[in-house]
Amino acid sequence: MRQLVLVGALLFIALVPFRAEAGSEARSGRDTYWYLNHRCIQEAAHRYHVSPVLLEAIVHVESEGNPFAVGVNRQGVGESRGGLSYTKAAELVSRLWQQGANFDVGVGQINSRHLEQYRVHPVHLLDPCVNLQWAAFVLRQNLDLFGNTWVAIGRYNGSKRLTQYVWKIYRALVHLEKVRKTRR
Repeated sequence: MRQLVLVGALLFIALVPFRAEAGSEARSGRDTYWYLNHRCIQEAAHRYHVSPVLLEAIVHVESEGNPFAVGVNRQGVGESRGGLSYTKAAELVSRLWQQGANFDVGVGQINSRHLEQYRVHPVHLLDPCVNLQWAAFVLRQNLDLFGNTWVAIGRYNGSKRLTQYVWKIYRALVHLEKVRKTRR
């Protein structure tokens, strides 16, 4: 039964309609922090019962809000391919997918192993709203496994450098709070 519910939830995530405004906000360059208090962050956080502020910090650390970010992982080290258009990112992730490469995609840098497990093509995750749903889902899985702890947050990244990642998230939380205060 649990597997059936999980499959249903994942199908819904994969079929969330494209929210063009989220992608255009991110690409426009007008607002570096477009994702702060964004509707897609709020919806994903609400759906998976995670902190929207924590989800924003993860986005900040993982991609700095770039919906077309692609990171190729080689020997435990990620190599960022930033500055891509949607078309170039789609071509790259499609090629990496066909090659069976280990890579991260989108605003939440969702790892290809998650996509393989659920048979979701990575191009879908170039939509920031779909990607944020996956980011919240992955975070929720870790919180369920490790509790509401820094370990759970550190495991989001999947890196062996858990302590370094946790400190990045902590610094992002502090930084984004300062950004919020300047916007009030």
